Amino acid sequence: ELAARALDAKVEMAPSGAAGLSGYAIPSTVPNTLTLNFRGLSRDVPTFSFADLRACVEKGDRDFFRRAFEGKVVLLGTVLNFEDRKLTSMRLSGGHDGTPSARCALPAAAGTAQKARSDVAGVFVHAAAVRNLIERDGVTELGFPSRTLLTIAFAAVIACAAGVFAPSGALIAWLGLTAVWVVVAVWAFVHALALPLTEPALASLAALAIMIGYRFVLADRDERFLRKSFAFYLAPEVIETMVASGKMPALGGEMRNVTMFFSDLSGFSSIAETMTPVELVTLMNEYLSAMTDIIEGHGGYVDKYIGDSIVAMFGAPADDPAHARNAVRAALKCHDTLAELNEGHPAFAGHGLSHRIGLNSGEAVVGNIGSPP
Repeated sequence: ELAARALDAKVEMAPSGAAGLSGYAIPSTVPNTLTLNFRGLSRDVPTFSFADLRACVEKGDRDFFRRAFEGKVVLLGTVLNFEDRKLTSMRLSGGHDGTPSARCALPAAAGTAQKARSDVAGVFVHAAAVRNLIERDGVTELGFPSRTLLTIAFAAVIACAAGVFAPSGALIAWLGLTAVWVVVAVWAFVHALALPLTEPALASLAALAIMIGYRFVLADRDERFLRKSFAFYLAPEVIETMVASGKMPALGGEMRNVTMFFSDLSGFSSIAETMTPVELVTLMNEYLSAMTDIIEGHGGYVDKYIGDSIVAMFGAPADDPAHARNAVRAALKCHDTLAELNEGHPAFAGHGLSHRIGLNSGEAVVGNIGSPP
């Protein structure tokens, strides 16, 4: 009623039951309610001492009343510390019982500095309601359907992130998205729109936990088995290729075109007879390590070592359409690397090692033989 009189308007009721005032649709999630916007935390509401106003009347200063109250909505109420105190939505920020205005007749009271407090006098709740209606800045809240859809969408985004990224990456995505949402929610609240904050955050956190649990128990079980099974004898790059293909090792086999790689050192037996066991082990470790790195770096798989010989394959167990080309490149690189070792590595000094490399491409049965895991 106070707002309607101040605006010289009448409350309008829509067929849906929504109320309006001077063309302003009053936001109301629950019928006949208004979520108050305590902009300014009531600090910008001027307050006057009733005793001072009475003294002003006795003084006959009518101009003071005109300056202070003309064209204003005036509320009468108490601001005592023990009566009509209200906890409002600004209690965590600290509300204020208005701002004391200049007095007309009586001297300013000592110690009138305002302190932020968790409760405010009830008259300031009324003042906020009147101001929201006049200035059209009541808080708009989303209805239950909108909040639900927003929460579901938020949880779905995090669930997708948990399905794509590792758990640590999914957690970072949740923290980042939640931080962005908090910023958006604060910005919207400054503009009198209250977005749900805790529901999307908690729902997405639950979705994150469920997806991580699902992946650990079911979805990633085969991948963990694959990594565990081949970790000790396949290069990480080859394992990643197998994981990306989605093909799990199974009993049986399939015909596949592959390239076999075989190499051995020329005259190695004669050379080994001239070396101590320690020297021989050092030499072989350096040689086999260098050759293995090259083979695996070109997508090959070292099947076994037979003394100084290396047996490897390209195109299995991970499929490689360019297996023949990669095998040739690996062989050429092995040849060049051995020449570099002969020239620059102390363990190879004086031995002049050379090796023979054979490659053969053709069909082979690729698969697993044994018992089920």
